[in-house]
Amino acid sequence: MPAYPTHRGPGPFKIFLSGGTSDWRDKVALRLKGYHVDLYDPFERSDQQAIMDFTSQDLSAAADSHLVLAYHDFDPLYGLSMECTAAYVAGVPIVYVSVQKRPISMVLGIARAVFADLDEAVAFIIKRFKIMTVAAAEDMAVAERHTR
Repeated sequence: MPAYPTHRGPGPFKIFLSGGTSDWRDKVALRLKGYHVDLYDPFERSDQQAIMDFTSQDLSAAADSHLVLAYHDFDPLYGLSMECTAAYVAGVPIVYVSVQKRPISMVLGIARAVFADLDEAVAFIIKRFKIMTVAAAEDMAVAERHTR
């Protein structure tokens, strides 16, 4: 398995949130509060008025992220499968959380890590992808300005 990428760029670590409309996104946002991340919630950030618009926006956003966090809490989730595929083709790692008896086999096949618990998945992301806190990112930016 390839090494897990880390992000040390000037902007935040971009995480695309793929999955159903339950409250799991709020739990992720709360857990990652204080970390240097940009959570892309397609239900909030893409044009939900037109299927053609939000489909292309969501697939592009998944492919342009640093990571896709896919949460499978009910069936069927065709959008999750498509978003994960777009990310996989673009080389974006996928962390897949399934609380279903039957996970999506093809998503299992392309995910870098698989979990049955959302909190465990988020803790894994913080550790494995070396997600910085906002304060650490600000300190790093100050240090880089002083070395120029």
